[in-house]
Amino acid sequence: MDVRILGGLSVRENGVSITPTAAAPRQVLALLTASADQVVPVTVLTEELWPSGAPRGARAELQAHIAGLRALVADALRAAGPAD
Repeated sequence: MDVRILGGLSVRENGVSITPTAAAPRQVLALLTASADQVVPVTVLTEELWPSGAPRGARAELQAHIAGLRALVADALRAAGPAD
């Protein structure tokens, strides 16, 4: 995985961009990549997305963002084809 954070977030897997265009998923991805190899608690992600307080349904929305990121990675891995 190629992660670039200077000059704007850019994340690629096998040459395929997995950088979301929507702000909230980009923010989640940026926080997760900045915390590579560390567990990032849900509370930290929630506070990052909603600093003035999480709205009703925040956990479900966060789960949707994570699911979307996982789908982007899975698509990039499929695009690369089977490993040799």
